[in-house]
Amino acid sequence: MESYIGITGIVTDEDVETARLCAGLVPAPRVLMAGVLVSAKTRLGQATTNRRYPASAEARRLVVALASFATPVAHYNTRSRGLLLAAELDALLEQVPAARGVQLNVVRPDGDAVEVFQRAHPEADLILQVNGSSLTSRTPDAVRRYVDSYPTANHALLDMSGGRGTAIDPTWAAAVLRHWTSAARPALAGGLGPDCADILHAVVAGAPGVAFSTDAESGVRVPVADPLPGERHQDRLDRDRALAYVRAVVAATGG
Repeated sequence: MESYIGITGIVTDEDVETARLCAGLVPAPRVLMAGVLVSAKTRLGQATTNRRYPASAEARRLVVALASFATPVAHYNTRSRGLLLAAELDALLEQVPAARGVQLNVVRPDGDAVEVFQRAHPEADLILQVNGSSLTSRTPDAVRRYVDSYPTANHALLDMSGGRGTAIDPTWAAAVLRHWTSAARPALAGGLGPDCADILHAVVAGAPGVAFSTDAESGVRVPVADPLPGERHQDRLDRDRALAYVRAVVAATGG
């Protein structure tokens, strides 16, 4: 997968159409990465109140639909470790075989399990999520050491937000990118949305010449009309916000 502009949280057919419109705005050679969230529970067919996760059967159908115009990636959340993690990732791709990659939303996943999975599925890109809980500190050197401990990862997503919509610090992001030497391609997430152009302009100015991908989740969503009281993530993808986000990324980072 080339560098990407990502939108994560595809749940409905309307979301698929939104992704299709967004894909038309992404200049080659970049691609639209369309993220479908899957957890260890939803993969097994268990219900969830989180509006960002489709049901198990829907995830498979959505990924097939997205593959005709975008690069669908399964964003997988689990607490499993070791070879059990590798087995779950195998099962995940059996469930959504049209997915062209997997993002590991896992804190410090077992490196051996990651390599076992990638040897079995060399065609699937692996995105390593780098979040605050993964790092011993947030210095550029600490980020580099963490990413380099997964030498087969194709992309590394710097995401201190964890789906909460907390805006990324452009000064910190630029410092990390300036010192980037890892084989994995860098990507940024955290509060990106329709108004992210200024943040990304600051990153580009602070790390000139360094290419990076982006991913947006919370920043392109709005509350649902029928929220479940007390439950998290009662929101949905908003077409206008998604389109504006893609335009902002293209404007800030160029074609």
